[in-house]
Amino acid sequence: MKKLVNFFKFIALIAIIELVLFACDDGKTPNIDPCANGHNFGSDSDWVEDADPATCEAPSYDTRSCKNTPCIAKDKRTGSHPALGHNLPGAYAATCMAAGNTGTGHCDRCGEDFTGEVIPIDSDNHDFSEWTQKTAATCVSPERQIRECTHNAAHTEEENIGEINPAAHDWSEWAVIQPTETTDGGDEERKCSHNLNHIEYHATGNILYATGTAGLEYELVTGFSGIQDSNSYVVRAGTVTSGEVYIPAFHRLNADSEYLPVTHTGTGDGGYEGTLFRGNQDITAIHFLAPSNISYFGACDFQGTSITEITLPEGLTNIGRYTFQYTNLTKITIPEGITYIPEATFRGCVNLEEINLPEGLRDIGTQAFQYCTSLTEITLPESLQSIGFVRAFEGCTSLTSVTFMGGTVYLYARDNFPGDLDDKYSAEDGGIGTYTREAGSEIWTKLN
Repeated sequence: MKKLVNFFKFIALIAIIELVLFACDDGKTPNIDPCANGHNFGSDSDWVEDADPATCEAPSYDTRSCKNTPCIAKDKRTGSHPALGHNLPGAYAATCMAAGNTGTGHCDRCGEDFTGEVIPIDSDNHDFSEWTQKTAATCVSPERQIRECTHNAAHTEEENIGEINPAAHDWSEWAVIQPTETTDGGDEERKCSHNLNHIEYHATGNILYATGTAGLEYELVTGFSGIQDSNSYVVRAGTVTSGEVYIPAFHRLNADSEYLPVTHTGTGDGGYEGTLFRGNQDITAIHFLAPSNISYFGACDFQGTSITEITLPEGLTNIGRYTFQYTNLTKITIPEGITYIPEATFRGCVNLEEINLPEGLRDIGTQAFQYCTSLTEITLPESLQSIGFVRAFEGCTSLTSVTFMGGTVYLYARDNFPGDLDDKYSAEDGGIGTYTREAGSEIWTKLN
């Protein structure tokens, strides 16, 4: 019995050994996982693009295989082709305004049969038109453009393009922030509706000019033909009868009218009537406010006033007869635009001590400086062509030095200067040079 038991134990042992040997003797490598530590898919260059083509419901895929043998794993990523969708009659996409339908029938791509299903409205599926400008660039924002959906015009897209335009303001109307005064201009400002910190003042925009002395009157300039010139004013005394007078550069009838330059004083045609302050000894000073536009003095405009000095406007081109006769002027500088000093302009100005004549002056009229008894010297410019007709400097009893810068001045008579200066200048050895005399003497001597 004991031998029988041992026999069966031996048989069992043999069976176990054979079973083990059979399991390991299959002609193959032992079953060890080669990717236990991860797959080896290589680099980006190993991708095969669109290796799995797109189907009705899935996009194409790029693939690459694991390089560990015998692993057959693949790595996938979405390829370049979207899902094709089923090829069904009656299919149409949903839009931002309407549902779509998948279509009904047999798909010749995938071979399946379908019953149409409703596709819900797709709020993002618009059909936009071309871009158009909504607003131009301004001082605070760039140009903005817009496009509308053809399904619903209320569905729009907007975007900014370009840059802001610093000069593109939307100005308000001008508002006075400082009213004008007699001698000082006022201030106006306007603000940009885009940015109220963008402000323009009169210095860069509209100017409020000083009003000049209250009471002066203004009329449109009337030329010799009697036709009104709507481009400038002549100023007249009006109700002004005394004191210092300020003549403005510009004038307007009211706040809504246009500023026009004040170009003439007295009359517009050189006549006697309507002269500015003729014979008014209570007028003590005349001032021309910058930027003065006065180009014309009428005859007798300041005759007989008590003015002691005056700065003539640089743009002055015409001085009327008798303009400063019998005033209290002590000195005068004639601006370069004056080419002719007419009859008796400064006659009887007994306090006039200094006269400055411009290069460009051509003619000095009859009695222009007659009886200027305080005048001691004068220089006549090279441009001067004639003096007279008569007595231009007659009665200038204190005159002891006269300089002729030119040698061709025509003296209409021999009584323009006191003493024998007319003859001395006109003599063969006269001409250019300085001539002097002793006070009260009739004899003049040429120095050079």
